[in-house]
Amino acid sequence: MHQLPEHEFDDKTIEVSDLPGAEKQGEVRRLWLGSRLTYKQKRQRLFWTSALIVLALLGLLASLAPVRVLIGESFSGNSTPGPNARNLYFVQLLPGWGQLSVDGKLYNPLPTVLNEQPIHLASGIHTLTWEGEPFAPLTCQLTVPGAGSTPPARGQACLTNSANTAQYKASVISFPRAVNLTSLSGGEQTNLKQAVQDFLDKQGSSEYVQPGEQYKLDYDAQETFTARQRLQATQSFLLDTDTQRPGACDGPTVGPGCTLQQQDCRLFCTVPVGNNHQAESQHYWNTFVVVREHWSFQGDNTSRQSRANHQTLVLLRISRVKDSWQIAFLPQGYSGFNNPACTLTMGTIFGNARYRQITQKQQDADWQFATGERGARGCLAAAQFYINYSRTSTQSELSNADAYLLTRFNILLAGNAKAHEIWPDLPLVSLEARQATDEIISRPSIIS
Repeated sequence: MHQLPEHEFDDKTIEVSDLPGAEKQGEVRRLWLGSRLTYKQKRQRLFWTSALIVLALLGLLASLAPVRVLIGESFSGNSTPGPNARNLYFVQLLPGWGQLSVDGKLYNPLPTVLNEQPIHLASGIHTLTWEGEPFAPLTCQLTVPGAGSTPPARGQACLTNSANTAQYKASVISFPRAVNLTSLSGGEQTNLKQAVQDFLDKQGSSEYVQPGEQYKLDYDAQETFTARQRLQATQSFLLDTDTQRPGACDGPTVGPGCTLQQQDCRLFCTVPVGNNHQAESQHYWNTFVVVREHWSFQGDNTSRQSRANHQTLVLLRISRVKDSWQIAFLPQGYSGFNNPACTLTMGTIFGNARYRQITQKQQDADWQFATGERGARGCLAAAQFYINYSRTSTQSELSNADAYLLTRFNILLAGNAKAHEIWPDLPLVSLEARQATDEIISRPSIIS
């Protein structure tokens, strides 16, 4: 039997002896009530006991669906929710150089529908904040429903809309306040508007109206003039930010008046195109602005001005570089709103079925629009015909089009014999207009 050292006999040791007067059975016996494990053995037993308890708790929690989602996100490496996850959210499109935080946690890239990277939020109240200088910060509180009752948010509530994708069933979070001109200080508003107007000024140009050519002051004007002397026609574009009157945009539009998803684009409205908000993508703000086209016709004895009544949408890519605004068009192919000299022509052709469905040939038309180095030379519309979605030509270049129309000095003309055959009510191009057509076909500057 293992004997304890004498110095370890303490409160955990008892002695067992015979009762007084009884026959003695032997010597006094001592019993040790403490553990007979060594210190090292005790630590090992504690470790394994704790580990078994933790594993049992994890097994219980893992049987709950919400916890399985969280565990899957934690060990996936990219925090991508599973397709069956609940409480998934995207965030509205915002200028790309800003930062979003939820309860103080930064999210980069921005979780938008374009990059299909929703975030999972637990039940309860969450505070969302977006900061992107020089815009004023945006903040709101989102209440995510759960099994229990959730107290109402104390701050301004976020807005949500359904945004189910092929992979996720989610919602889009929007801030109650839009990101537009009103989000900027007075000085930055002035700077941004001036930067846009400077860019639009570069899109303006001049062209001579030759004697005998016809022109109109406005695109939909009833009166047509015939030049009796050479006139200088100047086309320009003016930024329109006046919201005192109702908007009425012509040409292709994306909503009533001059709006996009209830945003007045005269104050600049964010467009969901061209920026997937990936971490490595450049930081842009793609936005619609409203412009007015203006014409002037000047000669020795002639001076006529248009009324600049036509409002049209133009899509711009805005960036912030070294505290200054940089303005550009999106790369060609992203949108048809990148050529203000063609917007009204596009509206005429897309808005009238006779230009899209060629009934006498039982064909449909697919259109491209282009201008040359100087937009005032004219907007060329090139049509390729197809039957049952099968093109008659496999070429998409302007030079392979079947028919051409040319808007020159606000008058729509038939650009070649085939176009005049199909639309005989359109005047055939003059010699000068034919030269402009050939120039645009051979050296297009902007193609939509």
